[in-house]
Amino acid sequence: FLMKLNGSGIVQWTKVKGATLGSVTKATAMVIDSTRNIYILGDTDGPLDGFEHTNPIAMFLTKYSEAWVAEFLILISGGGMTHATGVKLATDGAVVVTGYTSATLSGFERVGNIDYFIHKFGSGGSPLWVKQFGAPQADTIGRAITVDKDGDILVVGTTTGEINGSQKVGTIDAFISRHTENGDLKFVRQIGASNGILSGMAVASDALGNVYFAGGSDQPLDGNVFA
Repeated sequence: FLMKLNGSGIVQWTKVKGATLGSVTKATAMVIDSTRNIYILGDTDGPLDGFEHTNPIAMFLTKYSEAWVAEFLILISGGGMTHATGVKLATDGAVVVTGYTSATLSGFERVGNIDYFIHKFGSGGSPLWVKQFGAPQADTIGRAITVDKDGDILVVGTTTGEINGSQKVGTIDAFISRHTENGDLKFVRQIGASNGILSGMAVASDALGNVYFAGGSDQPLDGNVFA
């Protein structure tokens, strides 16, 4: 569903969208552009607006005007379970999304059991490119995405392996990766603690180019101790 409230918290309208009876469709992230168009990202295990898929779970990206007029709907699966988790506007007005998949997307060879991906779409919904990254025999999950002042794309998440030759530290590490505006990997850094389970859940960049990366840990981290 999508609900609009005014600045005082009063509901202006509520819209509900779904697939067939018995299926599960949920929104996972959203962003609003400068002209108040609404981009909603999510997952579904059923058909949406006549778009069919034969895989267990597919991701969707849909765009609505401020008046709830549908601009486009895209459904992507790739032969497995594909979950969408984060969406952000790029500096060129396009949209970038991240998530994770057990499939092979657009001809990319899957690296691990589950890989994270970045998918870029034009403002009109046209697919521009998709890139898939992971660690051999591991689960690597993209959880959040942002775009910095220079147009670089940053993704954070978790992995049970070693991404692009990075060294694994704990049982499950958090990671942050930086990509060019075309999705090419610049670097990835894994962050962990001995025997620890870490999760990268949120990422933001400020006007100076500093990056902030938040998540959770079940072990002390970088000399910090639990209160």
